[in-house]
Amino acid sequence: MRSFIYTCLCLTLLGENLLIGVNAADKGVVDKQAALKIITAPEVKEKLGKKDVFLVNSLTNIEYDIQHIPGSINIPLHDMDNSNLLPDNKHSTLIFYCMGGRCLYSRKASLKAIKLGYKNVFWFEGGIPDWYRFNYPMSINHQLKSISVKKLSPASIVDLLKQQSIFILDVKPEWWSSNEGAINSSVHMPLVKLQHAYKQLPKGKAIIITDGLMRQSPSAARFLINKGYQVLGVLKGGITRWEKEGYPVIKK
Repeated sequence: MRSFIYTCLCLTLLGENLLIGVNAADKGVVDKQAALKIITAPEVKEKLGKKDVFLVNSLTNIEYDIQHIPGSINIPLHDMDNSNLLPDNKHSTLIFYCMGGRCLYSRKASLKAIKLGYKNVFWFEGGIPDWYRFNYPMSINHQLKSISVKKLSPASIVDLLKQQSIFILDVKPEWWSSNEGAINSSVHMPLVKLQHAYKQLPKGKAIIITDGLMRQSPSAARFLINKGYQVLGVLKGGITRWEKEGYPVIKK
């Protein structure tokens, strides 16, 4: 009988220790994100329009012009340090969003805002994709968004390069490491700079646009097509897929 009680007691203590371990692990995750508060689409919608609440699109002007959440302002991550759109009141509520959890612009902007001294900073991690999932209204430039952009596989791009002279434009963000791969002879012009520097591109030449994961290249393509450039398409899956399929890259 004593043996049975002892065994039960040990199992109970073991269970409590395992539970404590799980709770501790969960708390670690919470603590890790404590400085960066995550907010959901319904919570964002509930806050919109309230005093001293600023919903900030952290993408480039080009992407903002194509689509954005109504009521949001555009402060590209690149301009965070010098933007006159940020409120003077450091206790204002700032909510940053972009194209979802794998889009780093809004997360970096949220952390930057905290460094700038803002006290109520939220990261709308789900961003535009989540906003669409809830069927909330969007402000859309239908002329730009309706422009068709071809998604070209690495193999098809290799074939095109053999057939004609093509200008390869790489619109990866500025923060991409110099160790990241790029297609040989490609020209790097981050999307945030394209709006003001696009006239440097050869207008009479076919263009293929690449980036890291094909997240920004379609926007760049729509912008350039609208400006009269001959864009053949974008690299499907970005340079990540190009490398994964074994095609050569150079380090810039």
